[in-house]
Amino acid sequence: MKSLKRSGARLTLLAVAIAAFSDAGSALAEPIDVGNPDIQLRWDNTLRYNIGMRTQKKEKALSQSATQQIGDNKFDRGDIVTNRLDILSEMDFVYKERYGARVSAAGWYDQAYDDKAEGLQAYQNAGIPAAYSDNKYTGSVKRYYMGPSGEILDAFVFGGFDLGTTPVNFKLGRHNLYWGESLFSFVNSISYAQGPVDIRKATATPGIEAKELFLPLNQLSVQTQLTDRVSMAAYYQLQWNPNRLPEGGTYFGTADFLFQGNTTFPIAPGFGVPYEGDQHTPKNSGAWGVNTKWNSEALGANVGFYYREFSDTMPNVVGVFDANGVPTSFYNKYAENVRLYGVSLSKQVGPVSMGAELLRRENTALSSIAGSPDFARGDTWHALVNAIAYFGKTPLWDSAPLQAELTYSRLDKVTKNRDFYNEKGSFGCPSQSGGKGDAKDGCSTRDALGMQIAFTPTWFQAFEGVDLTLPLTYGMGLYGTSPVTGGGNEGAGNYSIGIGADYLARYKVDLAYNGFFGPITTNFNPVVGQNTVATSSGGTPLLRDRGWLSLTFKTTF
Repeated sequence: MKSLKRSGARLTLLAVAIAAFSDAGSALAEPIDVGNPDIQLRWDNTLRYNIGMRTQKKEKALSQSATQQIGDNKFDRGDIVTNRLDILSEMDFVYKERYGARVSAAGWYDQAYDDKAEGLQAYQNAGIPAAYSDNKYTGSVKRYYMGPSGEILDAFVFGGFDLGTTPVNFKLGRHNLYWGESLFSFVNSISYAQGPVDIRKATATPGIEAKELFLPLNQLSVQTQLTDRVSMAAYYQLQWNPNRLPEGGTYFGTADFLFQGNTTFPIAPGFGVPYEGDQHTPKNSGAWGVNTKWNSEALGANVGFYYREFSDTMPNVVGVFDANGVPTSFYNKYAENVRLYGVSLSKQVGPVSMGAELLRRENTALSSIAGSPDFARGDTWHALVNAIAYFGKTPLWDSAPLQAELTYSRLDKVTKNRDFYNEKGSFGCPSQSGGKGDAKDGCSTRDALGMQIAFTPTWFQAFEGVDLTLPLTYGMGLYGTSPVTGGGNEGAGNYSIGIGADYLARYKVDLAYNGFFGPITTNFNPVVGQNTVATSSGGTPLLRDRGWLSLTFKTTF
């Protein structure tokens, strides 16, 4: 555990590093002159430092749970939960404004984490195994949460050519695509599983826009303008990667043994089952999609039509059992050969920019009972509608953008493994308070409705060279539990309240309080002698005692 006082020396060193980078960066912020007017070259770097402190005390029903004992006890109230330095470096090369290449890379180091992943003594005394062997994180967790480490992000070439009078543009290599009109939802949208999603970032940053979460893949994408009102686009992917989920035993992790593997699922005293992470993953090639965009003069709107085939990026935890029905291992399994049909619309209605999507997923993974021999599959409907409005100067603010989105999901039918479907009213999703479970137990309902809103009052030149913002975000499930994982849970959600300062449109500081909420049910746990969590309405209720305060500094040079 890292307290603010104990982190002081390292913070000083990091602050010096930030200052050095910032002072040295002014010359690099402009395009690089290579002496050839046909060549444009840019090298931009974004430095981000984030420190966060846990502000809530532990809720015993969560912190004393056998499956959350590491993550919820890693940090106490007042401890530093992140002390992280990130750098993003981007280089763009353009030749004759039509051909070029882009490469970007990210690096990070978090001083708040060490490699310890220790459980509670009560469970050790009872002979119940801890999730991590030798009470230490796996190599994957250490790489992404501690560092120092890094990765290549974008790495692609692009260009264009003419087919007769029709221009065609393409990208080849590591890049991401984000189709449709969604602002916040990456589950109930046309872009679902169009690439792996960084859900770790989504959990740590309430209200972040969906387009910021997609990670690049090796793929070929093509776009062409057929007429002044009709365009087409297509892609074919050459790589598959899963979503990045908060790892168990970390501050934003839920169950300690999830998700990367090489951990143990504690079942009973003296008995734990290996959790192996990703096994039998989908092949790299085969995912593709096509869309047509039409600018309708009659509707005064842009209309899109979409078709995609892909493998899911969200894991389903399934088990392997011996002849006596005893589990011998658990692992992540992914739905393959999913089909998506969709239509989108975007339109300006007075001062408000409106967007909407309607889509159908076939052969998709349904929310299933974790640890079953397989997972349920079926067909689902999804829809969303959103709005972006800008409020002008008032006595309260100079400007205030508002973003709001309403999402909906509905089960059409279960097509495979209905017994494994996590359905409200079924014996597979019981309530720990007695009887069959409902939405508050995380049991899926036929329909689910959710919302997300972001409102940011802004004051320009509040001080010389300084713009101030007050970013507010709130999201929750309004009704039902989605038939698909991550589609929304009734009464569960997150929020963020912050204040930001932007100096000279180059140095940005944000202070924010971030929290989670949602219902849980409990039952008596004899190992710790009290009630602990039994069921929850999704993942955010399991984090409802981990509210935290974050301070972020960011600059680009």
